[in-house]
Amino acid sequence: MVCSFADAASVIAVVNQPGHFTARFDEDWLQGKGVYGGVVSAIVVNAVQQVVDRRRRLRSLTVCFTAPARPGTANVTTRLVREGAMVSTVAAEVLSEDGGVVATALATLAADRVVDASVAAVATFASATMPDAIAASAATVLPEAMPGMPRMGSRFTWRFSWGDAPGSSGRPRFGAWLRLRDGLPGNVVDEAAAVAFLDVLPPALLSALPMMRPAASVEWTVQFVGPLPHTLAPDEELLVTAATRTAGDGYAEEVDELWTADGRLLAQARQTIALL
Repeated sequence: MVCSFADAASVIAVVNQPGHFTARFDEDWLQGKGVYGGVVSAIVVNAVQQVVDRRRRLRSLTVCFTAPARPGTANVTTRLVREGAMVSTVAAEVLSEDGGVVATALATLAADRVVDASVAAVATFASATMPDAIAASAATVLPEAMPGMPRMGSRFTWRFSWGDAPGSSGRPRFGAWLRLRDGLPGNVVDEAAAVAFLDVLPPALLSALPMMRPAASVEWTVQFVGPLPHTLAPDEELLVTAATRTAGDGYAEEVDELWTADGRLLAQARQTIALL
C-alpha cells in the first residue's frame, strides 16, 4: 500500500519527553538517496506546531539539509528558543534511525497583530502577480512513469505550464500545476502541505543545462504569506514555479512560489541548490 502524504509527514509525540517526536521516512517518497526535502520539512512543521499555542501561526521556516533522509524511523527534537508576547521561536533537529542529523531547522510562529485603523488600509495588501502560465485546463498531464522521475514525483500529477523543461538549454525557470494523487485530508492545504508542494519541482537551474544531472537542496527558507489553511476546490490544482537568477561554483539560488488556481500566493521560498 502506498504511503500517503499525510502519513509520510505525520509525527507522534514521545511519552514523557516534551518536545520529542518520532516519524518515519517512507521509501514511497524517495528522491535520490533519501526522502525529499518537502516531506522532511513537513515533518518539522508538524512537530514545531505542537510545541506552541496553535493560535500562533507559522510565519517562516528555515531548514538546512545535512544528510540524506534514508528510509526508516526518524526522531525529531524541538526546543523553544524564546516565547514573547506575540512571537515564538522554535529550533528543531531531525535525526535518522542511527542518530545522524538529517536536518536542522528554525521556525518563527506568531499571533495575528491588531493593526491601528490609521494604517490598516496600507498595511494590508497583496501585490504579487501569478506568472503567465498555461492554464491547468489547457496543459497536458505528464506520464506517471517519466524517465528520470524520482519515486516521490509519481505521488503527484504534473501539468507542465511555465518556463522551459529541465535539460533543454533554456531559461532557468520551470513551473507546473500539481496535485497529490492520493489527495489531502479534508482537501485542505496547510503549512505542512505547502512546503511539500514547494519542493516538488526539479531545480530551475537544470532547465538551463543541456542534459539532466543530479542536484540537491542544501537549505531553504519558506515564508507562509497567503491564507492558510486553503481548502481546495473540486479538482483544483496548485501552480508551483521555480526560478534561478544567479549560479556559480556548483551552486545556485532559487526562488519558489506556490499559487492557488485563482491567483493567490500561498507561500514562497528561497533555497540554495548544489549540483552533484
